[in-house]
Amino acid sequence: MSSDKTEHQARNVGNGDWVVSFLAGRTLTTERAAAALQAAEELIALQMHAATLGLTALELAGMATMPCSWSARQAAQPHHSHPFQRSPR
Repeated sequence: MSSDKTEHQARNVGNGDWVVSFLAGRTLTTERAAAALQAAEELIALQMHAATLGLTALELAGMATMPCSWSARQAAQPHHSHPFQRSPR
């Protein structure tokens, strides 16, 4: 298996088993090998978003996995701008 978005690949080692270039020592099913390559592709997108924010992918992933610090009431308050656009200054 290969990807047009990353150099990583998976190789069939027989009996329905696969090894993935970045998961040394692990033998995976076809489904799991495909999932590993998909994750590698998604990491590229995460790296691009992180760079836009001046972060590394690991920093962004760590921050995004933290619980939301806003209360439910704060989160429910109406916003006057689109959530993905900057507010006018």
